[in-house]
Amino acid sequence: MLTVNIYSIGKIKSKAQRELEAEYIKRLSAFLNLKLIEIPVAHSASLSPKERRAQESQKFLAKIKPSQFLIVLDENGIELSSQKFADKISSLRESGTDEISFAIGGTDGWHQSVKDKAGLILSLSRMTFPHQLTRLILIEQLYRAASIILNKPYHRE
Repeated sequence: MLTVNIYSIGKIKSKAQRELEAEYIKRLSAFLNLKLIEIPVAHSASLSPKERRAQESQKFLAKIKPSQFLIVLDENGIELSSQKFADKISSLRESGTDEISFAIGGTDGWHQSVKDKAGLILSLSRMTFPHQLTRLILIEQLYRAASIILNKPYHRE
């Protein structure tokens, strides 16, 4: 079964969001194993945004394995329709990829070292979203992709 990891900087504090995420994760469980990994925000008044980005990126890079297919979320990445996103997930599965990791950056985004490791840099929108909302949108899009791949009636053209 495909494993999908979603790494994000910071914690989700909203109980309502955690419950909604749990519902999508439950629905996804027949298709993939979804893991949410939260990386602590680099808190320090003395850190510049550049230093914070570097620290958070180092913490993230220490957690991933080279065998994971890495998709970095970035507002300057490529945009895919839901169908094309499903096609990408399906293509990765068919090519033997058994673990995909998504990386959602913090307030200051990712250091270039993270982007350099990516197999794909993806944008959910040209708009900027808080990481909490990005995570929820990504989980929903994974569920939508699964429904497309499995020909379930969730997605409408």
